[in-house]
Amino acid sequence: MMTEPPTSPIWRRAAALLALAVVVASCAGDPTASDEYVELSAQRDELAATSEELGAEVEDLDAQVDDLTDSVAAAEAERDAALAEVDALRTAYDPQIRAEAQAAWDAEVGRACGDAKADIDAPVADLVEHDPDTMGLIGTEADLVAAVEGCAAEERAKTAEQREADRLAACAPADTDQIEKDPVSYDGTCVLLFADIVQFDAATGRCSFQANVSTSPHQYGYEYGPRAQFGYGDAPSLQALEDECPELDAVDGDDHIKVWATGIGAFNYDTSIGGSNTVPAFRIEKVEVVRKE
Repeated sequence: MMTEPPTSPIWRRAAALLALAVVVASCAGDPTASDEYVELSAQRDELAATSEELGAEVEDLDAQVDDLTDSVAAAEAERDAALAEVDALRTAYDPQIRAEAQAAWDAEVGRACGDAKADIDAPVADLVEHDPDTMGLIGTEADLVAAVEGCAAEERAKTAEQREADRLAACAPADTDQIEKDPVSYDGTCVLLFADIVQFDAATGRCSFQANVSTSPHQYGYEYGPRAQFGYGDAPSLQALEDECPELDAVDGDDHIKVWATGIGAFNYDTSIGGSNTVPAFRIEKVEVVRKE
């Protein structure tokens, strides 16, 4: 409850009257019988009643202020909610905003789906990146995870053998003329070639060989095209995994083979007559013997 402060005119007047009463009391034997005392007492009672009335008015005003404050807060909340609803409706139905959100969503599904196919043991939830500011209009993070799981489900359900078969199936026949002229253009590309092995000895090492290549098998070695270097390393030297090539145990010089291989540029080597030569280089993915000579 708010009351009049001690320095207000009402209280100053009451203090003066009480002081006068003390003075009167000191000058008379029975101050309560004097007219001055009676008048001061009446004024005191009047002031007390006035003070009580003012206190009640202050309490009432405080209550009104609280009600108005609550009303303002409620109105502001309604305004903010209305603005948010307007913004949400604009975002939901603005074609450009929705198109941008959908594009961001589709791009993330595609990216995460590729990762999920490449790493089939990783939880899909760890691979997605959901941005609520750009993708929230399309769906939640859980929706995004579900979309990626659906995209990668078939691949992740395959066995290792099935995935390897699919990988090799993607190796397409190559243009042997282009391989000879610009081997770098096949960097990182898996190709399917038929080849006639022309050198597989101590000079090449037990895990690499040289062969003349073609896009189809032939009866005679001279029917094949340019020479290329094949091995298991990731560098053009092809010697990185020299001791790990059991697949070549059944392969010999002069064999006709079918080989799946990934281009890794060009290979430079010294010839037996003191010169040098440069040929295309390939990392072996798989080898099959077509015919032994």
